[in-house]
Order: sequence, then structure tokens, then C-alpha cells
Amino acid sequence: MSSIIKNEKYLHVLDSWRGICALLTVLYHMQITSHVNELNFVKNSWIFVDFFFVLSGFIISKNYEEKLQTGYSLIKFITSRLARIYPLHLFMLILYITYESLPIFIPVLQNFTQNTPFSQQEKNIYSIFTNIFLIQSLNIQNTPTWNGPSWSISVEFWCYILLACTLKFKKN
Repeated sequence: MSSIIKNEKYLHVLDSWRGICALLTVLYHMQITSHVNELNFVKNSWIFVDFFFVLSGFIISKNYEEKLQTGYSLIKFITSRLARIYPLHLFMLILYITYESLPIFIPVLQNFTQNTPFSQQEKNIYSIFTNIFLIQSLNIQNTPTWNGPSWSISVEFWCYILLACTLKFKKN
């Protein structure tokens, strides 16, 4: 079995499935009015989030298991994973904060908003910090904050740490 797992073609197939799952997840989250969104398949595409994470976890564990057990540092692993997930997360957070800030800098926009900027629980200063430190999924707040789907990035990050520690200290 391990020769199949290390076979590069096999991982490419799994990467293809991850891509399909990612696209279906995006389609599921797109809030547009379309006949496509009314299809039962699309309505139930939330399940592909789980499938994506399972496949990703399998691929990452197979790619890093031997490395972590033979001297690859936890810091290097976590840094490489953060470099992969954090830039888009931070970019989207900055966009959301900028959008929330617009009425402060362009007073005429205050006529079109129902809330004072940064006054809602899910869009306050505290929740910015939980998002910056990727702890928004740890049940610190009662609601999803800023970019709702980014809770998955937070979960992914903490699963990376758990995986790395498990593989690093695994007894053969």
C-alpha cells in the first residue's frame, strides 16, 4: 500500500478530487440567484467541505509523516502551512475591515448602513484579533465573525498543529 501512496500519479488524482471538492464548495457558498443553485446536488455540496479536508489531511500526513519523524522541525512545518493558508485569509479580512470602515471615512455612506461600524459582535475589534490569530473557530465567540467561511481556515490551522505533533512524536 505504501508504494501506491508514494506514487506521484496517485497523489495527482487525489489533488484533482480536492480541486473538484473546492470548486463545489465555492459553488455552494456563492449566494447568487441562478437555476444552478437550485439543483439538489449544489444545495447539498456542503459535504464536499468535509471530503476536501479528509483528502487534504491524508495527502499532508503522507507528505510530512517521514519528514517530521526524521528531523523536520515543527516550526518549519507550521510556517510552511501558514504561508499556504494565511495570505488569502489576511487579504479577505483586510477587505472586510475596509468595507466596514467605509462609513467612517465617507460619511454619506452612513445613510445606507443600519449599524455603527465595528459595533456588531461578529464585526468588532475583538473579533479582528481572533481572526488574525486564527482562533475564531475555537468557540470563543457565539457567532461566525467577519468572513464566515474562514472558520474552516482556523480549524485547518489547528488540525495542522495537531497532525504535526502527532506525527512528530509518534512511536514506530
